[in-house]
Amino acid sequence: MQKYFKKIYIIPSDQLTDKKAAFLDIIKTENIKPAEFLSIGNRLSNEIRFAKEVGGQTCYLEYGEHAHEQPQNDFEKPDFKIYSLKELLAKCPL
Repeated sequence: MQKYFKKIYIIPSDQLTDKKAAFLDIIKTENIKPAEFLSIGNRLSNEIRFAKEVGGQTCYLEYGEHAHEQPQNDFEKPDFKIYSLKELLAKCPL
């Protein structure tokens, strides 16, 4: 994955209650535009929503206990949807 990503951040849910703050910190620390930020997650109401709120791109991994969730608002509508990590590079332009 180093070929495609400069850095991968994993934010444990038990250490950070607001991932939006982490996403803003990543954008600032990495000195990137929000549109250059891609959040990959399996929760529409969490990783997808917070990334959209800061202007980032989103990829919904429809997998696990939150699979088949339905968006509750525009912030929860992902830019891309995948069903396995193998699909990531083909569906999410990096």
